[in-house]
Amino acid sequence: MKKFYKYFSYVFRHRWFVFVECLKYGLIWQGLLHDLSKFLPDEFIPYANYFYGGDNRKDRFYTPSQGTDDFNFAWLKHQHRNPHHWQYWLLQEDDGDKFPLEIPQKYATEMVCDWRGAGRAQGFNDTIGWYKTNKDKMILHPNTRVLVESLLYDEEQDDPIGVVLDGFIKDCPTNIISSSLVALDSILDSPTKARIIDEFKKDPETWWTLYHHGWGTAIRNALRDKVCSDKELPSGNWDDYYIQIIEIYLGLREYNVQK
Repeated sequence: MKKFYKYFSYVFRHRWFVFVECLKYGLIWQGLLHDLSKFLPDEFIPYANYFYGGDNRKDRFYTPSQGTDDFNFAWLKHQHRNPHHWQYWLLQEDDGDKFPLEIPQKYATEMVCDWRGAGRAQGFNDTIGWYKTNKDKMILHPNTRVLVESLLYDEEQDDPIGVVLDGFIKDCPTNIISSSLVALDSILDSPTKARIIDEFKKDPETWWTLYHHGWGTAIRNALRDKVCSDKELPSGNWDDYYIQIIEIYLGLREYNVQK
């Protein structure tokens, strides 16, 4: 039963973040209905077994070769039940060719909201970075791709989604940041500090992604115990702050906590 509870909690959290994103575009009804099919037994049970089963697959990226037949069928059903997935609009020709249909604007917009919501729910907030990595795998109508990229990229910034976390840390109360910096003295050991600094030097933007589900989880839980609960934070989630606080603590990010 534990795996079903964990998956239910994740879906609830994901739907909430997608709903918040949909509100920005006036898609209230779509935000409310988003991914409700995931609660159907033929999707819910295979998903829970796959992502929260005994071998902890939730930390992997899905590929069909990794999935069981039950999960692969559940994922296929989910795609065909939900028009916010680009696969829903992919026409498989009899000769083997694949022809992408143009996705209506409201569903293409919900798709971007889905990506952002999934990132927030999983702690990966760099939606543009994710898109850059995966865009060549997506078979999209040219007009749909233009629309999607116009939603992702702001005219005045090259990477607006990539700076979302900076906005979170600016809104975090200074007493929480100060208490977190003190707590990190007892949370981070010397080898971990050295590893973080080394990874940061290699890639300042995404150094943390490899460790988010490992020691990142332990750090977030320690901050919850030593500093405050998620509900006391402006966004309600330590995922939005701990990366920047670690960078501040190690001198990798400038921040005046006495402002």
